[in-house]
Amino acid sequence: MATKKNASLKSQDLTPPDGGLAVRMYRHGLGDCFLLAFARTPPAKPCYVLIDCGVHMRQKNGATRLGEVMKDVAEVTGGNIDIVVATHEHADHLSGFVQTDGPFAQGKVEVDRFWAAWTEKLDDGQAKRLRARRGAARKVIQAAVKKLKERSDTGLAECLTGLMDFETMPAAAPTTAGAAKTAKASSNEVALELLRQRAHNVEYCEPGAVLKLPGVTEARAYVLGPPRDEVLLKRDTPRKGPGKETYLTARAQQQTFLVAPPFGETLTAEELDRDFRHPFESAVRRKYHFANGPTPRWGRDGLVSKGTRSFCNAHYFKADSMWRRIDTDWLGAAEQLALDLDSDTNNTSLVLAFEVGPVGQGDVLLFVGDAQVGNWLSWRSQRYRVGARTCSADDLLARTVLYKVGHHGSHNATIRRDPLHSSPQNPQGEPFGLELMPSRLIAMIPVDQDAVRKPMPKPWLMPHVPLYRRLLERADGRVLRSDGRPPSDVGVQLEAHSPGTTLARVPGLANVQWRESDAVFKAGSDPLYYDIVFKP
Repeated sequence: MATKKNASLKSQDLTPPDGGLAVRMYRHGLGDCFLLAFARTPPAKPCYVLIDCGVHMRQKNGATRLGEVMKDVAEVTGGNIDIVVATHEHADHLSGFVQTDGPFAQGKVEVDRFWAAWTEKLDDGQAKRLRARRGAARKVIQAAVKKLKERSDTGLAECLTGLMDFETMPAAAPTTAGAAKTAKASSNEVALELLRQRAHNVEYCEPGAVLKLPGVTEARAYVLGPPRDEVLLKRDTPRKGPGKETYLTARAQQQTFLVAPPFGETLTAEELDRDFRHPFESAVRRKYHFANGPTPRWGRDGLVSKGTRSFCNAHYFKADSMWRRIDTDWLGAAEQLALDLDSDTNNTSLVLAFEVGPVGQGDVLLFVGDAQVGNWLSWRSQRYRVGARTCSADDLLARTVLYKVGHHGSHNATIRRDPLHSSPQNPQGEPFGLELMPSRLIAMIPVDQDAVRKPMPKPWLMPHVPLYRRLLERADGRVLRSDGRPPSDVGVQLEAHSPGTTLARVPGLANVQWRESDAVFKAGSDPLYYDIVFKP
């Protein structure tokens, strides 16, 4: 990498061939940003589509690197983007839009159209309910972290904070264009509002729709997800054996947790006294609270004898006896709530399949955001009609030549089987998703191993090794990672192809070329991007 250019980060051209397109995968680390350039007919400035622009807060120099990415986006597009797509409300997909030193927050990029999922539509009743649930969950988790810190339970507090990383921006949000962050709006919501205000046209995409690209006759976008079916929206995990399904969000323990006394300031005294809202019934409860330090101050209810107080002070409240206490155990439900909040948000990802070429015959580029199992499964019930032709999700998957791997290569964001359609021959479900994609596939994974391996309460397995191995097999080694590391970095002993700095034919593909940027990040020595060019 040391021989690569670093001065001024001057971008290489991103002009697609006639009737084709070019895709730029930015390599800033753990976060998504893809710039697509479609050829117009008659020939003119390409139709530029930007899909997401964010970085995870765990990425080293993430905001700085993303700033360099946005500078390149502005330079390549001439400051005018035809379509900006925001797949879902996570910082590693949206943070760039509100990064204070970025061209979006500063109004230096003009956006013609803004595409978002129906789940972001402000006047949609179902979308409102989903957003209200997510907002309530965020509020309760934040309150739980505060209470855990007050009780010196830093371990669980840090765990919850880590699980909420996808909600946290690596840089401050702007206060321009009326999109200031308030106590009621997350930074991700601010990013969406800024895009709504800046775009000339806003479109909320419904599953089953086919969208036109302005000035482009040889390509179109199929909206695969997210589904309207809330059962599928809540399904985030593959089944673990025959007959087993996982629907995490509606667990009873979470419903109890959401209305727990410390978070129920607006509830009546009668409601707060109900036994089902406490771990123990009222007859055996004792009241106390901490003053300054670990010594409790007992309540004045007359139920605690001097001997009981002496025993508890000696054997329960001493620092070396903290392991005996269950005072904060009930807050453990917040961990599952945080996990489900993350998964539920991922499952609202806007999923687009871009078809390039004749309807029903062209190559397909699949961008899934971070869609998880339920989102994927919903696609099979949809049919797409363009003119006289009708196609299905299975048909689109069978022609997918470029796949943006979901959620940094995690285990539940790339489906391989459809458990809703099984048989004695396929008890785990018939082949679907990745297994339908052709052997001429290229896969792109926005992952950075250094960021993923940072110490945290629950390590992330990204990319998930069995999935990564299967991606390499299906794509015959044509798997591009943001960090550029070989498969052996995660113990996979399969050869992967990598491009040079000049456009060259992709191994095994006749009509596709690729290259690696000859410019590198100032904040590190990694190339700025990969380019993939598809000829008609």
